[in-house]
Amino acid sequence: MTSPAISGTAIAGLNDRESRLSIFFGFGLSYTTFSYSNLQVTPTDATIGESVTVTVDVTNTGSRVGEEVAQLYLSTVGGSVAMPPKQLKGFKRIALNPAATTTVTFTLSPDEFYYYNETKGSFDIQAGQYIARVGGSSKSLPVFGMFSLTDGTHKPDLLITNIKMMPPYPQRGEKVVMLATVKNQGIDPVPAGTPVKVSFTVNGQLVSWSDDYLGGIPVGGMALVCANNGPQETMRGAPIHLGHFP
Repeated sequence: MTSPAISGTAIAGLNDRESRLSIFFGFGLSYTTFSYSNLQVTPTDATIGESVTVTVDVTNTGSRVGEEVAQLYLSTVGGSVAMPPKQLKGFKRIALNPAATTTVTFTLSPDEFYYYNETKGSFDIQAGQYIARVGGSSKSLPVFGMFSLTDGTHKPDLLITNIKMMPPYPQRGEKVVMLATVKNQGIDPVPAGTPVKVSFTVNGQLVSWSDDYLGGIPVGGMALVCANNGPQETMRGAPIHLGHFP
C-alpha cells in the first residue's frame, strides 16, 4: 500500500537504527520464500477504546512447503509523546504449500495502544496517526497501512479477565472464596471510593457477589476482587479486599 500521507523519508527513518545491525528481530532462515500483499486496516478512523483489525495476504512464492512467522509492528506518526520507532504487537506462525496464499488477521485491542504517561502517573493512549506494518522480521516489513485514533469520551471500560475459586475443588458444604481479576481497558480510571460490583454464577445460578470493592482501578490496571456476599452461606467468600495493581 502507498499513501500520500506518509513519505519515503518517514518510512526510512523507522529503519535508521536497525540499518547498522546484521541480524534483525524476528529474522529466520527458510527453504522457501514468502511475499506479503493486500494489507487492510479496519477501521481507518477509530475512536480511542475501539479495536483495530489488520489483515494481510501471505503467499509461499518458493518451491517447497515452509513456515513463516508474520509479524505486526506499530509506529506513530508525529504526536506529542515520543514513542519507540517500532513496537511488535502481534505475530502468527503459518505453514503454506508452494504457491498457496492465506490471509492473516491481527487484532489491535485497546491494550496495545497503552503507554505510561509520566506526567499523569498512569497509563494513557495517544491520539493521532499510526502505521501498521507487517512482514517476516523487524527489518523486512514490505506492506503497511495507516489509521487514526481520535479522542473520545473518557470513561473506564471494565473487563473480567480471570475467575478463581478457592479451594478449586470444594467438598460438599465447604466454604469457598470467589475471586475475579477486573481490568480497566478504558481511558479513564475508576476513582477510589467508586464501588466495583462483580457477580459470580455457577451453571447460570447466582452464587456470590462483591459489592464493596472501593480501591479504584487505574487506566490499564487491574483489581483482584473478592466476593463478600451470597445467597447461600456455603458459597460466600471472605469479606476482604485484596487490592489492585497496575
